[in-house]
Amino acid sequence: RSARAALAERVDAIIGRRLRRPPTLAEIARELGMSESSLSHRFKRDTGLSVMERSRALRIEAARAMLLRDGTSVKSAARQLGFSSAFHLSRVFTELCGLPPMEWRRRHGGG
Repeated sequence: RSARAALAERVDAIIGRRLRRPPTLAEIARELGMSESSLSHRFKRDTGLSVMERSRALRIEAARAMLLRDGTSVKSAARQLGFSSAFHLSRVFTELCGLPPMEWRRRHGGG
């Protein structure tokens, strides 16, 4: 496993443990024993994403799983994943997935 993959995995693990209240860049950097600027630079170089873009993507991955597997409502998923509202989750979901959450669920076999 490369050092690049290891950093991305460690960041994902930190974010994944705190999906309800996603950690800030400063909190992630502190947990990794790095400066914010070093973390930002290395993560972007290694993944092509900012740490916050990755955090948002992981939360949307979790929302997709909840919508399909659990039949969770958008409002409930938003609450569980730290979005300010169902509208906010829907807006980010649509931006990243290309469809609103309920349409995405219908097209992917979730009812």
